[in-house]
Amino acid sequence: PEMVEKMLSENRQEVLLTRLVCILVAWFAVFLCMAPFWMAAETIGNLLDYIPFVGGMLESIVETMALSVACCCSCTTGLLMSFIVIGMVWIVMRPVYGTCLLLVAAALVVGGLIFQGNASSRSSRKGQKRAGGPGYSSIP
Repeated sequence: PEMVEKMLSENRQEVLLTRLVCILVAWFAVFLCMAPFWMAAETIGNLLDYIPFVGGMLESIVETMALSVACCCSCTTGLLMSFIVIGMVWIVMRPVYGTCLLLVAAALVVGGLIFQGNASSRSSRKGQKRAGGPGYSSIP
């Protein structure tokens, strides 16, 4: 019995490590799919480098921001896809865990949609103020 328990313990650790590595690989795969976007930002940063005095700083800002946005978006997308796949498999094997993972995935989707809605409403309000919409004052 001790040998079987030891083997089960080693198997659990190996499975957990494999799952973690697969989640990281999903994140990295989505990150590489976004490579054209941050490579374009790097090209723009290289062009900004020709501006005297501040070009190097602008280049660094543009490249770092693009890489950070790509990393955050790919992390969210990779985790979401991993949670969906793992949750669908675990629905059959362990219904409670599978349901919890699918609920986390659904929460990520809803949170992303709320964030997107807030961002678009903020940008539309700014556009209305510039275009003379509500909140526009003609008095200087």
